Amino acid sequence: MKRIFISLFFFAFMWTAAGADASPELLFVRWPANPDAVWYSFRIVPVTQHFGRKEMRPPIYEDSHVFRDSVMIEKEITDSYDGPGILCCQVKAIGLDGQSISAYSAPVPMEKAAQEMERYAPKIRVKYHEQNGTVLLYPAYSFVKIPHAVSYEVEITDEEPENPDGCEPSVHRISQGIVTIPELFDELPRQGTVWWRVRGLDENGGPVGVWSEAEKVVNDPAENWETGILGDSISHGGGRMSYSPADWPYNYAYYLDFPTINMSRSGDKTDDLLRRFDADVLPFHVRYLLIMGGTNNLRCGGTAEEVISDLEALQEKCRANDIEPVLLTIPPIAPDRIWKYYQQPTAENWKVEFDKVNGWIRTQTHIDTAAPFAMYEDMPENLAADGLHPDKEAKEKMGKIINEKFPEIRKKISETKIQRETHRHS
Repeated sequence: MKRIFISLFFFAFMWTAAGADASPELLFVRWPANPDAVWYSFRIVPVTQHFGRKEMRPPIYEDSHVFRDSVMIEKEITDSYDGPGILCCQVKAIGLDGQSISAYSAPVPMEKAAQEMERYAPKIRVKYHEQNGTVLLYPAYSFVKIPHAVSYEVEITDEEPENPDGCEPSVHRISQGIVTIPELFDELPRQGTVWWRVRGLDENGGPVGVWSEAEKVVNDPAENWETGILGDSISHGGGRMSYSPADWPYNYAYYLDFPTINMSRSGDKTDDLLRRFDADVLPFHVRYLLIMGGTNNLRCGGTAEEVISDLEALQEKCRANDIEPVLLTIPPIAPDRIWKYYQQPTAENWKVEFDKVNGWIRTQTHIDTAAPFAMYEDMPENLAADGLHPDKEAKEKMGKIINEKFPEIRKKISETKIQRETHRHS
């Protein structure tokens, strides 16, 4: 994937008072994401002018490990500065191995860059159900961290929380989880409508500030979804170690020309897909189901025969419920990088087993999503940095080939049905 350097900033504004409690005020700064970055180094520097020439002084604040493309800091950091110059911020993109992959961006004045937050709380960074590829049956809850919190509690409710400015659990709580990183993968399918929010916790488990604003997640069978996606993390979304399914450019469904409901779940093997089918797929009454699975089986020593058997069973379940299954071939992996970043060994015969499964899939109703990578023995680093999860460029390629082939498949299926009906009535 080509290196993309951060040079231009776009910042929104939102100046309001801090929360009802005595918590310090927060500043929020966001910048355009670099798809190659795993994290960023952020700093605030005074910039002075001498004879028309700008000079940067040593940073008054620096965070060398900012997760994704935004940060929150306490306003006191800038308010307390009484030195010369104008305070400006800069960011630098950091790669998978901790190396700089861009220079620091041009300094931007903090008065233009910062948003003053209305509450001392994490900021939700994702909205669901807004465009193609943004509907996940198994949501990922992603947010921006706050100072002084050592962990975070994500709360899921079946109604909008009754205490939006509080720090106590909602009476509508149906689930919660504690994380130390700024995201949580939901282990349960969220059918219908739920809300989620997050708060910071200190080292004793007490609240830091208040709850974030609640965000709604809707997965409604009544919306009459025509196409579903069933698979593992490759279909669920995410990549480059730090991007989750809620980072839409890392999800191939985001690039599709048609809406989908994504029923995939990270970590699944094909037998998991089979077990989940009745509960997760059938309520939505989809007409077409894109199915990708087998990577986790085969890299962990499973056999092609086991995967094919599960895929055949999924096909049978689909047809028994008037669903047209469309199988997707599985892209290659890179065992060396899987070991490097996850310390997980890969079966030595993975290529042979992948070829068997993909060869069989190509005899079925399918889309060859592995075709864009056929020239590679192992998935190259620029397409899957961690060796397992295709990154943004690879997801675009997969989405493109689905867009090209899916209309042909739909047309062929429709023509076959018409022929069958004609034959049946003749």
